[in-house]
Amino acid sequence: MLGAFIATICGAVGVSCWLSLSGLYPLTGILPVMLVTHVAIGLLEAALTGAILVTVLRWRPDLVAGLDDGSAGGRPAVFVLGLLGAALAVAAFVAPFASTLPDGLTKSAETLGFASRARAVWLGILPGDRLPWPRLAAIVPALTGVIGTFAAAALAFAVSRSLATADDDAHR
Repeated sequence: MLGAFIATICGAVGVSCWLSLSGLYPLTGILPVMLVTHVAIGLLEAALTGAILVTVLRWRPDLVAGLDDGSAGGRPAVFVLGLLGAALAVAAFVAPFASTLPDGLTKSAETLGFASRARAVWLGILPGDRLPWPRLAAIVPALTGVIGTFAAAALAFAVSRSLATADDDAHR
């Protein structure tokens, strides 16, 4: 839970630093606004993480039993593929229902008045206004969610392989 909260706050601090370095807004102005906005988001992230952990511990304690003694790693490939499948399902079927309300950064940019000065460096993978068929716009959130999930999984796989040592059984 603490990790979920700290990750949200670290993200807000990092974005504040980049906005300051880009010249869009001074750090002393953007950091307090980003922290106020993201502390609330971080608390919700921590609460959601805690609720998920309590639910897993109550209904499926076998999923976390033995993690400290190394006995829970019988079939890591099956576990990883199952986790990837669940993440892809969430990306494909839940992403289209994402809120259209502004996120923390957008809200801060609107509050501080620099949203109109920001410009996109990259238009993204599938910008909705440039699709060859307008009906494809309905599946763009699902498709970009799946692409992002695959990209994150590939990055995690590459990092885990780069950190493996010759005598590390978990990475073979």
